[in-house]
Amino acid sequence: MAETYTKRLWLEEDLADDLKWSMLVKQVLYSGKSKYQEVDLIDVGPFGKTLFLDGKVQSSAVDEWVYHELLVHPALIMHPNPKTVFICGGGEGATAREVLRHKSVEKVVMVDIDKVVCDFCHAHLEHNKAAFESPKLELINDDARTQLEAWPGKFDVIIGDLADPLDGGPCYQLYTQDFYENVVKQKLNPGGIFVTQSGPAGFLSCTEVFTCINATLRSVFPRVLPYAQHMPVFCDVWGWNIAFTDPAQAELPPADMDARLADRVAGEMRFLDGETFRGLCHMNKHVRKCLAEEKQRAPAGLNSHSAQRPSHSRAPAIAAQPAQLARGFRPNSAPQRAMQMMMGVLPGLAAPAGARRAGSRAPRPQQPAAPRRLAVLARPPAVRRQGTQARAVEAAAPAATAELPAGAAAVVARFAAVGDAKARMALLLSYAEQLPPFPEELKDNQHRVMGCAAQAWVDASLDAGGRVRLRAASDSALTAGLAGVLVAALSGLAPQEVLDLDAAAFLPALGLGPAVLAPSRSHGLANMLEAVRRRTRRLVTDLPRFPSLRITADALEPQGAFAAAQAAFLQPAPAQVEALAGLLREKSIGVVAHFYMDPEVQGVLSAAAASWPHIHISDSLVMADAAVSMARAGCTTIAVLGVDFMSENVRAILDEAGLQHVKVHRLAAADIGCSLAEAAESAEYGRYLAQAAATPRSLHVVYINTSLRTKATAHALVPTITCTSSNVVQTVLQAFAQVPDATVWYGPDTYMGRNLAELFTQLAALPDDEVSALHPGHTAASVRALLPRLRHYASGTCIVHHIFGGETCELVKQAYGDAYLTAHFEVPGEMFSLAMAAKARGMGVVGSTSNILDFIAAKLADALAEGGGDAAGDEAQGGGGGGAPAPRRGAALTFVLGTEAGMITSIVRRVQAMLREAGRRDVEVEIVFPVNPSSITTQATAGGGAGGAAALPDGLALVPGPAGGEGCSLEGGCASCPYMKMNTLDALLSVARRVGDPAGEALLAGHAPRAYAETVGGRSVAAAGCEPILHMRHFSTHKALSDELVADILTRNAPPTPA
Repeated sequence: MAETYTKRLWLEEDLADDLKWSMLVKQVLYSGKSKYQEVDLIDVGPFGKTLFLDGKVQSSAVDEWVYHELLVHPALIMHPNPKTVFICGGGEGATAREVLRHKSVEKVVMVDIDKVVCDFCHAHLEHNKAAFESPKLELINDDARTQLEAWPGKFDVIIGDLADPLDGGPCYQLYTQDFYENVVKQKLNPGGIFVTQSGPAGFLSCTEVFTCINATLRSVFPRVLPYAQHMPVFCDVWGWNIAFTDPAQAELPPADMDARLADRVAGEMRFLDGETFRGLCHMNKHVRKCLAEEKQRAPAGLNSHSAQRPSHSRAPAIAAQPAQLARGFRPNSAPQRAMQMMMGVLPGLAAPAGARRAGSRAPRPQQPAAPRRLAVLARPPAVRRQGTQARAVEAAAPAATAELPAGAAAVVARFAAVGDAKARMALLLSYAEQLPPFPEELKDNQHRVMGCAAQAWVDASLDAGGRVRLRAASDSALTAGLAGVLVAALSGLAPQEVLDLDAAAFLPALGLGPAVLAPSRSHGLANMLEAVRRRTRRLVTDLPRFPSLRITADALEPQGAFAAAQAAFLQPAPAQVEALAGLLREKSIGVVAHFYMDPEVQGVLSAAAASWPHIHISDSLVMADAAVSMARAGCTTIAVLGVDFMSENVRAILDEAGLQHVKVHRLAAADIGCSLAEAAESAEYGRYLAQAAATPRSLHVVYINTSLRTKATAHALVPTITCTSSNVVQTVLQAFAQVPDATVWYGPDTYMGRNLAELFTQLAALPDDEVSALHPGHTAASVRALLPRLRHYASGTCIVHHIFGGETCELVKQAYGDAYLTAHFEVPGEMFSLAMAAKARGMGVVGSTSNILDFIAAKLADALAEGGGDAAGDEAQGGGGGGAPAPRRGAALTFVLGTEAGMITSIVRRVQAMLREAGRRDVEVEIVFPVNPSSITTQATAGGGAGGAAALPDGLALVPGPAGGEGCSLEGGCASCPYMKMNTLDALLSVARRVGDPAGEALLAGHAPRAYAETVGGRSVAAAGCEPILHMRHFSTHKALSDELVADILTRNAPPTPA
């Protein structure tokens, strides 16, 4: 009888060069790839649905529960009361699934670097779906070591579910003594337990990683318990190690384990019980001997067998350089080939098994420099710490340098070859000695590196071959050494190579450590690199320059027409100033004005304040309070320079203070509106508030530039408090501190809402002490917890804020990467992100106009206070191109003004006052106005004639028109908004002249703040709209939400209590 011919596809996996095994492929369920690894889900042989990463088996439906029960439950059961658990890796979700079965567990933090794998497993592994969706689980896709080190609290149990430490791979450094001693042990609560998967533990394979992981743990912890179990899908015995901070916990009789499992774990164990675990802890004689004999060994080269072992891991749990990951990437992996064959791309469907194609996966290439084994009882020869990351230099440096230009790679290799901190310091200082002489005439402000604790200068030029040649110097030996490193690494490169250098790869790869790279020097090195890039970019690119205003103690030098327009009125005519001051004095008129006024009126007002004290220019938070003070000092009229919500706010606060007799005048009879305020009166915003009203314990935080009608109608729907850019962060944090389960709805400014979310996301990653410094009622954990309940309106934007959009920000990044960056909370996310990144290296600020002004003043104060030497504490001076220590020189500070240009008046007044008080004529401050690039031109595009670009100082050209400050546009900002332009000097003088004159007062009737005839909830709009403002005033005074507002949040729209 003839045999039946059946096509069958077999998947082969190499276990060694001379050993492989095969699995029948029934169905390829999924095949994809993340930036870290290939991801495949295949129904194979007897194992069913099986997960592969980079062609290596991770788990199968048949036995994954055995692995995960043994990884999780012994450690948690031996702990008396585990409440908090940290999982390193674990992207499959099964480890978290088993942890969450423990009734005592309150919080699980799982950190796996590969989001694609986590999302895939969430979607496709049904048995783990509930774990991913548990409110107790916090999943973070990041570097496990970084997150564990930075986590503000400690854990009862830490679980290592990571790739094996083979091939110098990305998880190698998470198995070292350094990691166990300085991270894991420090992050365990008293009595805490650490457990890690430990690779194959069979007769032939136990010495690959199992025994040395055990010995390394024994060098750190007082008791370590190894155990092992055969795993069919891994074709070997698999091992685990539990490390105890309290040795007594390891002595748990089987009966007690059974009792705890029954009492503390939901559901029944399918594999584990007390008697089983006791058996797993009893190794065979050979393995026991290998464990006992394991001693410190130098890293050895790979052998073929260890290079091919299956590595049981959900995903790499620490960031690696691209080349490092590439070593483990198999573009011809078995699952991928199986997929190709099933799709008909490759031949391979053969009848008899013996006739199938052999070797369906290419063996992984060996890397001679990569260690096979761990150094037991000691850290690897060159493990270093940089920030919160750790890197094993012998493993990581080749991967990093593979992505760097030759010069930079050579420098990294020199540092990688040095084994101790003292030798590294000597090497660094030798780079200072190698610096070529730096011309004294170039030690000026144009070449000075900002944000560097010591004085440092850089210069770039092109040689005859078009290659970059760098020169640098510093008055500090260590900083000169850092400069020398950059010169050695980058000189001789093509300009584009300098611009493309990956700073995130290069700077950490140097391995200088915290002893050399204290925060001030780390920032300085990054800022030197930015200065080099900027100067290189100028060599090859005709970049336009933003207009700017250079401020010295005695002079103003505008660069560009826009800046000239801002500067023109900063020194007004004395007669004009006295005329205004005299009129205000005569009529007892106080003036409150916003920062974002026309430069002419700001200039005159600022000068007039010297002789008439009742003039106040500020952000909107302080305007109403200043008006109250003026009224109590005898002013009978308040003139408000701003948009209508500002005058409404002033009127409401005066009334609340019992000052109803004091008149308030706007500067125009027509509406002085604001697109943001109008957005809050739209039907869409009404639907947003209705959603808030349907959510129990909601608080609406409304930006102050909204009308009283908006505030009144909003408060009628949902508890509402007003905020400004100065206090919005504290308002939101305080709300969550007083009502932890609240939901906060911010509006209408979309940009500010997005930026708040970004700010809080970054805040959640900081240590607790830094979080509490911002708000004492919060920790990083509480900030993380509030993020899902912070909502913001999505359709409230103002066109003038697009001045800081993507095109503008790209030019900021290219031409001003080494300048101080400032960003108001209202700017779009691109500018906000640039400023946040600059803030991380001490070069930026985000916040309100007041915050920006204070930041500029603080940086100027630092420059004025500079003495000799490196503020970071350099012992040696006089480095940088040879010669004696350089005398302290003047400074030029450049600030990119990421807010509307109208506040330039206040900046100039503050800066010049500080410079004059210090008697410093050698210091200048440049304020850069990042207007839309369409408003500026370069010399290459500037034309002549009446219609062409104007020739301006410093070789800068600007197109005429909006760049001069005219019109509401992307170029001018709020100061040139048509509504703000209604607040002119002529308008102020006209209003002042009419005050007190019967005929004039009649004409001023239309200048009163808007009056509302309608009622809301039986109250006038003015009374109802004032309530959110009063809540803000209470918060500003007492730094807490009022009891009345908290009660309203807790009870309004609360769900009915069950009967």
